[in-house]
Amino acid sequence: MSATKKPRADSVLKTLPPERQAQIADYARDHSLKDTRAWLALDSLTTSEASLSEWLSWHSLQRQLRRNESTVGTLLEKLQVSRPDWTAAQIQSVGQSFFTALALEQQDPKQWLMIQQTSLKRDQLALDKNKFEFDATRAALAKLPQLKAISANSKLTEDQKLEQARLELFGVTPA
Repeated sequence: MSATKKPRADSVLKTLPPERQAQIADYARDHSLKDTRAWLALDSLTTSEASLSEWLSWHSLQRQLRRNESTVGTLLEKLQVSRPDWTAAQIQSVGQSFFTALALEQQDPKQWLMIQQTSLKRDQLALDKNKFEFDATRAALAKLPQLKAISANSKLTEDQKLEQARLELFGVTPA
């Protein structure tokens, strides 16, 4: 199950109040799965050792995600104060570095792989956007009246013409 999905309604342990979940996790820290399962049975909570083990992993991950969220929030607040001139890309880079370091520290290859794949997808989308804008700009350069002056300017190189036309069309320069 995903760490961020809402638990199923029939999940006995995942639907308990957070305080009760914390009690169970604390108890399980000092007791075996068998003992914890017997302790839960005293409160009419029946579960298998396998389900209990899975739940303990899930609960631990939830705690870690909350700690990470808090840490990232603090990091972003400090960045906004200390680096108010930073762009979204610079802040994204810091966040990427943070989560990569966290995955490495926790020796979590799945998390590291997911972070790297997300980064690659973001980069691929940026490249695709640039390619689209470049191709659209090149096609429109000689056809649109507002771009004819740029196209006719002999003082500009082809790259400069494309950059100016792209700025005119899309309001941004290439990333």
